[in-house]
Amino acid sequence: MILQRFRGNPQQHMRRLRLSVAVVLAIVALTPVLRPRPAAQGLTVGLFDRYVDALRIELGIPGLSGTIIQNGAPVWERAFGYADITGSVATRLDTPYPILGLTETMGAALLLQQCVDFGSAELTDPVVRWAPFPDPAVRLSQALGHATSSNVYRYDSGRFGQLDEASRECLTKDAYPHLLATRVFDMLAMTGSVPGREVVVPGNAAQVAPSAVQTYQNTLTRLALPYRVNSNKTATRSDYTAAALSASTGVISSVLDLVKFNNGLENGNLISPELLEASWQPAPGRPTGLGWFVQSSSSRSEEHTSELQ
Repeated sequence: MILQRFRGNPQQHMRRLRLSVAVVLAIVALTPVLRPRPAAQGLTVGLFDRYVDALRIELGIPGLSGTIIQNGAPVWERAFGYADITGSVATRLDTPYPILGLTETMGAALLLQQCVDFGSAELTDPVVRWAPFPDPAVRLSQALGHATSSNVYRYDSGRFGQLDEASRECLTKDAYPHLLATRVFDMLAMTGSVPGREVVVPGNAAQVAPSAVQTYQNTLTRLALPYRVNSNKTATRSDYTAAALSASTGVISSVLDLVKFNNGLENGNLISPELLEASWQPAPGRPTGLGWFVQSSSSRSEEHTSELQ
């Protein structure tokens, strides 16, 4: 999965877009400095449309949903293939998918919101000031950037996932699914997102508002089914790897809701502009900001990627 943001000429970046073999959901946000002519942009988007579907078929991907947004509004949006091949259920823009590692961008925003913007934490605080953590010397900024206490980049989604406890302890001490639902999903009207599949399991429903459980159950009935694709590009039903909600994985969401998340960040509805800017600035010697992987080029690019498991 790819969540990638560019600044610069959209036509330059459309030629550079690439899709991972594991893509089932993609959202690309473009914030242009130079506005291309509408006819030229239409041609580029049309070519991208055909490219995406041809690549999906070539790789045997059963279904894919995607959008390109510019200045907060879609300039391209499409759903290809099927969310359920046997039932002939076509994918849609509101089809929910497990977004796996893209959850980190939401986990990072929630921690920055609760601990730094609303709470009394500093990015230089050791994580253990707020919650148990494997390395007592690692600071919040380092943990958010997948860095060790000596600032060496070392990707570890499991360690990042443990930041959910810091988000809880900084301010409200609410259950993490409830915190994510109320402080991110509800705030941005992300009505097709679920804070982990386990919240609808009897015994876990107390982690979210009772009124939300039925909504989450309804969303999960539309969840895109998992498939395994063999060397002949034949898709057969598979099962999702169990992934309990944490700061690094577990969220169910859709293209439409990821657009709302992107716009909420841009508009300052989740975290302050200063923290957002810091999130998109790579630390010296590593490819990460605060919860984001950052690529530097002639124009700035922020991205977060994850692979299906």
